[in-house]
Amino acid sequence: MLPFEATQRTTLRMYERHFGLTDKPFRLTPDARFFYPSDQHRRALAFLEYGLHEGEGFIVITGEPGTGKSTLLSKLMAEHARDPLKIATIETTRLTDEHLLELLISRFDLKPPRLGGKASLVETLRKAFMAWDKRGTRALAIIDEAQNLPADTVEELRMLSNLTNGQRPLLQTFLVGQPGLRDRIEQPEFEQLRQRITASFHLGPFKADEVQPYIEYRLKQARWDGDPTFTDAAFEAIFEITGGIPRLINVLCDRLLLFCYLETVNRIDELSVAMIAQETGIRSRPQHAGIVAPQAAESSTTKPYVEGSGGSGNDGVALVSELIDRLRGVENRIQYTERRLRLELISLRKLLVKMSGNSDADSVTLDTEKSDAEKSDADKGDTAKSEAESAE
Repeated sequence: MLPFEATQRTTLRMYERHFGLTDKPFRLTPDARFFYPSDQHRRALAFLEYGLHEGEGFIVITGEPGTGKSTLLSKLMAEHARDPLKIATIETTRLTDEHLLELLISRFDLKPPRLGGKASLVETLRKAFMAWDKRGTRALAIIDEAQNLPADTVEELRMLSNLTNGQRPLLQTFLVGQPGLRDRIEQPEFEQLRQRITASFHLGPFKADEVQPYIEYRLKQARWDGDPTFTDAAFEAIFEITGGIPRLINVLCDRLLLFCYLETVNRIDELSVAMIAQETGIRSRPQHAGIVAPQAAESSTTKPYVEGSGGSGNDGVALVSELIDRLRGVENRIQYTERRLRLELISLRKLLVKMSGNSDADSVTLDTEKSDAEKSDADKGDTAKSEAESAE
């Protein structure tokens, strides 16, 4: 194994162990255990429960990317894991109607027909649905990213909903997608599909007062004991930067915990949030103004003050003040980067010493940290002395 790969895996293990966590609280893979029951998510789950209980027609779930649609479905399926259901999940939706039928047969673990053609495919599904229905088992198709389905494929799904045992439909379908799915369904050619929708819900981002409970809920699911702590301003910054989108919150918080481990800090404030947001490339959401990542703040342009251009003296003072603030921001980022590099070097030394079997690993690390600390104190002393001389 390469040293870098070993360091990366060790860091991930240490990140959880360092804070005493039993799991990774901000994983991106949908997990029913981490489903946060906000007001809208509880309502959405209730709508889905109703639709699933009805056992017919179409259920539509829409929302912006990252708002928790997959986690919501994961929670629903976990609660009905013991129900007699045969489920086929399809994520690739740019399919022709015939390809959709072939994929449904595959996802339902059915043997494809010997003869090709749409009629043979439909008949294979119908026979399977009828056999399951006699055993009290229902068929459920979950179509993700459904806004990309061609019109002919949507119509094929509607036609499959016509398959019945004489009393009730043999197939129920969940259509999951982005807001464009709602727009498509409203088009005149989908009138018959609209009539068969038994439940629908649109998921939005969290509100400002839901971000803190969401973060703490996920942390507590991993046995978080309050270390590290988040300031109120940090929660506000997370909301401003992510716009309340759960997936972005997860990405940002995961990196914040890694930052705390690498920097050996136990407190997350708004400055930490802004710096990590810059590192991860998360920019402030357009609908929310306020705290932004440093890079986003730097991108704003300021008209320079030029003597004789008609600018007032106050404009010049304001420009100087702004330049000083920018310089301080650059200095903070340089110091932050230096600390990160020192800590990465220490971690690498620990790993290399451990791999070499040297029992003096702890003393080497302590000497290194002591040297870095002394250097940092010396730098601070020189800075203070220089400021004092300037003041005189």
